[in-house]
Amino acid sequence: MTITKRGTKGSALTYNEMDENIRDLYEDTTINRVFTNASGSGSDVQHLTYAAPSNSALNDHDDPGFITVNYNTRLKMAQVDEDGESFCCANMLDMKNHNIIGVNHLAFSDSGPSEGLIWDNTKIFESPDDLTTNGPGNLQFIYDGNRKLTVNTHGIDVVGTKIQLTGANPELVLKDTNSTESQCVIKNHDGTLDLKADVNSERSNTRIRFYTDGTQHMELKGGLFGIGVTSPLAKLHVRGSNSSATDVADGTLIVEQGSAPSIQILSANTQTQSIKFGDPEDGDVGKINYSHATNHMALFTDGTEAIRIDSSQNVGIGTSPTEKLDIDGDSIRLRQSQTPASASATGTQGQIAWDANYMYVCTATDTWKRAALSTW
Repeated sequence: MTITKRGTKGSALTYNEMDENIRDLYEDTTINRVFTNASGSGSDVQHLTYAAPSNSALNDHDDPGFITVNYNTRLKMAQVDEDGESFCCANMLDMKNHNIIGVNHLAFSDSGPSEGLIWDNTKIFESPDDLTTNGPGNLQFIYDGNRKLTVNTHGIDVVGTKIQLTGANPELVLKDTNSTESQCVIKNHDGTLDLKADVNSERSNTRIRFYTDGTQHMELKGGLFGIGVTSPLAKLHVRGSNSSATDVADGTLIVEQGSAPSIQILSANTQTQSIKFGDPEDGDVGKINYSHATNHMALFTDGTEAIRIDSSQNVGIGTSPTEKLDIDGDSIRLRQSQTPASASATGTQGQIAWDANYMYVCTATDTWKRAALSTW
């Protein structure tokens, strides 16, 4: 095998001379050669070694050979003509089943879709986003003819349906270099998804925000969670619209609406819905039930039904009512006395009053009758 180009000072080879030697090596069918350039200065200083198994061809041998470039040197591929001048054409070092190892710099003089690193259906090259033009642009990673990753001035753009991080408790770290280097983390912690804002407490008043369609809808801030509100005032603060009301600063739940706020509980039409009040001894010592089966509402205290309002608006105290007011007890009490000024004093039919001498009943509008009280 003959080295066709030698350096002008003996052992020193230029890039272009090495390129022609590499092409000669490629064409040799019984490669077991070594050529080196270990002296010189400037950009021409290279230490390039090619080796392959004896009596084998680089073009078709199945066992890997290798090209080794010394530390802090470069392997540069440039297409040249017979006079050693570069010209615009495809640059290629076809390694087939061989490897390049120890390369500190791998440079391409005119990278583009037909240059760069190419193997099977994968390409890595520099090109504008049209993916057809040689020349400066973004670093493109192509698989099976489709762009999968681009490195540009904004960062990294990925095209596909999945980005996978594989490892023990993998995490994605987002570092903000604006003023202070605060870090936010998305982490798979043994199957639990961790979302961490300002991991190292570099900033104050940090929060996690949730946006859809360009609008913020939820926010987690200092243990307070807001839906429809940017600065929640309770553990859970739900806002339909701003009421301009002032909270009492000790609420666990705030439901806010500028007009007609409501909380709705829905169920099937045969179910009973409940709001329950519990303590360490009894989880529902107090509750409010609404039965859709009979359309009655019941108020429980100390675990027992105390008041019921049925579907006819009858009220029972300690019982299921059969009259408008049905009391399971042996007395009622009117704490305050009242004495109508006359039998025609203002009053509403059915009104009852008392004083030390009489019981008064309003039998019609502004019409009173009385009965004297006596001792025994």
